[in-house]
Amino acid sequence: MKNRLNPTLKQIDGDGNGKLDKTELPIWVRKMVDAHMKNNVPAAKKEFKSVDTNRDTIVTWDEYRLKMVKDDPQHVAYTEKEQKHKFRTADENGDGVLNQIEYVAFKNPMTTDYVLKRIAQELLEDFDTNKDG
Repeated sequence: MKNRLNPTLKQIDGDGNGKLDKTELPIWVRKMVDAHMKNNVPAAKKEFKSVDTNRDTIVTWDEYRLKMVKDDPQHVAYTEKEQKHKFRTADENGDGVLNQIEYVAFKNPMTTDYVLKRIAQELLEDFDTNKDG
């Protein structure tokens, strides 16, 4: 494990001094998010067009479900329940369907502020065992 970690630590260590300081990790995380967005956001936009089978510029749960069943019939990556929850979380305006911006958020939740806030709120609720807020 130590040998696998060292190359990553070297990437994070921006000044190459062999130590990580509090500024290096956020810079590296931002770089990773930017790389993710550069590669995956265009792919999600392209995928949106193929999932929107009736070309009405929105994706319904049923349209997405057809794609999910076709691409992953055993639901190995996520269960249908988990995917539906992610779909609802990405639905910023609550209209039950996803426009292209919401679809990109659905496919890339960690790059979207409102989705991150919803995920953080869910985590807080899950960890708040005595329900005192």
